[in-house]
Amino acid sequence: MALKFPGQAIRVNETDVSIVVILRKTADATAETGIAAASVTGATYWRFLASSTTAVTGLSDLAALNTAHADGGWKEIGDGAYRLDIQDAAFADGVDAVLVTVKTAASLFHQLFPLTYDGMVRTFVPQAFDATTVTFDSGASATDDTYNALVVEILDSDVAADKGAQAFVTDYVGATKVATIGNGWEGRTPTGTAANLVAVCYSSVPLVRSLWRELSRSGSTLTFKYDNADTAQTKTETRAAGLDSLVGLS
Repeated sequence: MALKFPGQAIRVNETDVSIVVILRKTADATAETGIAAASVTGATYWRFLASSTTAVTGLSDLAALNTAHADGGWKEIGDGAYRLDIQDAAFADGVDAVLVTVKTAASLFHQLFPLTYDGMVRTFVPQAFDATTVTFDSGASATDDTYNALVVEILDSDVAADKGAQAFVTDYVGATKVATIGNGWEGRTPTGTAANLVAVCYSSVPLVRSLWRELSRSGSTLTFKYDNADTAQTKTETRAAGLDSLVGLS
């Protein structure tokens, strides 16, 4: 089961995708809790520029949060958050993004999920790093050389200058999760606290056609930049702090 958080890119042709739906009442934006599958009045997805939306099939309550993926599976996580299982056809090749919509009598959820085209392997918080190594998270592969020849890039840090620093993996030891890097972070070894870093591991091919990237934050407001490699255009938009977990751990 591939768990995806709001705003996170989903790989093309990904299977058994579960997303997190945050239900907020349209009247006052407070969390809507206690919603069973029968109370969902609509759950659809729209493949970007398709002529119509498609219903999420088989909407029904799951027995537990860790129940195996089932198309249309629904389960409350808590505080207005719900798990929703979506059929594989939603993420088939051919479009740049998929818009998921969930409605109840009192609330509405919309979220656009950009689709990746090869490349992204893992998003993680490093356990440690220095000029020559980076230690992946505890859930990373236990197989030697899994991440060899891939790029590790810092997406977020408590030190602004760390963002964008890249390292090329020359060796990976599964038992320790330690990757040896061959380019010394291109002279930009991160200086932030490991626990405050978010990194992504990917191949050197283009990672995504469309991806939100954080630019800055001020109080409860996050500002993001939208890069569209197809048209080389950029846009900015301010989003609520509730989307702070733009890059989910997978």
